[in-house]
Amino acid sequence: MKIDAYNFTIYDVENIQTELMAECANNDTLEINMESVEKIDMAALQLLVSAKRTCELDNKSFALSHVSEEIASAIRMSGLETELGV
Repeated sequence: MKIDAYNFTIYDVENIQTELMAECANNDTLEINMESVEKIDMAALQLLVSAKRTCELDNKSFALSHVSEEIASAIRMSGLETELGV
């Protein structure tokens, strides 16, 4: 699944959550392509953690791909690099 938002923020979380949960329900793997994302906030990071945990509970794999250095830095600053595999 590709997130097509430049800013992945609290304003996008509700719509993207619906897509993420559908992808997780319909596939054995949830790979989130972050190529278009340049800015992210804590609400979006919390959604990613929630999606990962949902996948784990359903014995499905989760991965982030095409993570820019800016997004990787935000993930590290939030202390979620191990949780999100970045």
